[in-house]
Amino acid sequence: MNNSTSKKKSIPPVFLVLIVLVALSFVFFLVALILFNTHGESDDNKHSKSEDTVAESSKEDTTQEDTTVAEENTSEEAAPALPDYKQPYFTILKEKQAAIGQYDWQYGYDYDDWGTFPAKENTPIALTDINEDGIPEMILQYCEDENKTFSTLDIYSIDANGAATCIFNSGWDALVAGGSGYYLFTTADNPHLFAFNSMADELEEGSFYEFIPAADGTLQQQEILSYSEEFTDDSYDVSRSYFKNGAPCDQTEYDSTVNNMLNNMTHFVMYNVNYRTEDTISSILSHSSLESMTYGQAYRALGVPDSPAEQTLPLSEDIEFTFSSGAGAWSTGLTLHPDGTFSGSFHDSDMGSSGDGYDATVYVCEFDGKFTNIRKTDDNTYTMTLEYCNTAKTPEATWIEDRTKYVASTPYGIEGGTNFTLYLPGTPVITLPQEYVSWIYDLDKNTTLSGYGLYNVEQQEGFSSY
Repeated sequence: MNNSTSKKKSIPPVFLVLIVLVALSFVFFLVALILFNTHGESDDNKHSKSEDTVAESSKEDTTQEDTTVAEENTSEEAAPALPDYKQPYFTILKEKQAAIGQYDWQYGYDYDDWGTFPAKENTPIALTDINEDGIPEMILQYCEDENKTFSTLDIYSIDANGAATCIFNSGWDALVAGGSGYYLFTTADNPHLFAFNSMADELEEGSFYEFIPAADGTLQQQEILSYSEEFTDDSYDVSRSYFKNGAPCDQTEYDSTVNNMLNNMTHFVMYNVNYRTEDTISSILSHSSLESMTYGQAYRALGVPDSPAEQTLPLSEDIEFTFSSGAGAWSTGLTLHPDGTFSGSFHDSDMGSSGDGYDATVYVCEFDGKFTNIRKTDDNTYTMTLEYCNTAKTPEATWIEDRTKYVASTPYGIEGGTNFTLYLPGTPVITLPQEYVSWIYDLDKNTTLSGYGLYNVEQQEGFSSY
């Protein structure tokens, strides 16, 4: 039996090298994978944080914009709207209509019948912003004294609640002895109302007043200039003394202060006719416009309807009407406004009527008024009621100019009427009252109205706009 020594088989060196290389490659792959994942997470975090930062920045910008807009809106809303003054003033105007009409001597009377016929229609109402707050005050005069001894001056303002409040009330224009002469105005360097008022009998006195606001909101008269007269020792001559703020001053200082106020006048509010002030008034009117109005003008300026029934007329502009027979020398012209107010004039000539100092006679009437209770009855017809109609002169007043005698008349075509009808263009003639058709030349030969028609129902008188 042969004995032999056994040997273990060994791994070739080349295989060991391959195994080591594979193991190292696997390790390197794992390290690279770990590093890649860590870098990716870092970038994602950075990107996420960047987006968050942008979002926060955008949010802050939006918040700032919202805050700015809110502040701007708050600023705009902070400016309070001015209260409506028309309705409160309109109510007072209507309440005092009769008393305003009673004050009829503002511009004097015709001398041939003193105390009966006003020289012209008064303008005792003004809407003037005397304190420059954007809301006009209403200044008006009226007379509640049946004997017409004096007028009352009222000044109204609008309070914080939008109501009209009387801030001044006092007797003003006297119709006694030599009467009073006055004018009201404002100046550029002082947001207050000023007034001059003078009285005279045998002697004359006058004062300039400033209307000073008191703590309770009313206006108080403060005398700033004045003069007074007295007889001298021989009782024939008159001497005049001047005062400024209650202290004596000379005429030069007095005149200088007066001239300074009048030269800086911004609003010429109201005045009356008086021989003592006529030169001053004439000078003021040469460069300033009067702001006071007739009752009808004030009514139209305030323009407030009485009730929902008082809607405006279906007019886009003023309409001119004429009432005449088509023959002869008489006619009435009337301008109708969309709000129902109107103004007009009547004239009739009688060239054969002459007398001492005149060769012809002309009857005239200037008037204004308002229709209310306007209601649509059909597509072509509106009915309305005459609320008032004022005339510039009292009927039958007479005066002579350029050898023509003028006689104040009545508003023919309006007088005696209460109910009026407005017909629109296109109204079928067959639907019109025959009394209306008879006034309009050749209307019976047409099938429809080519213009507007106005009909006085009670007097059966008709106006046309063509």
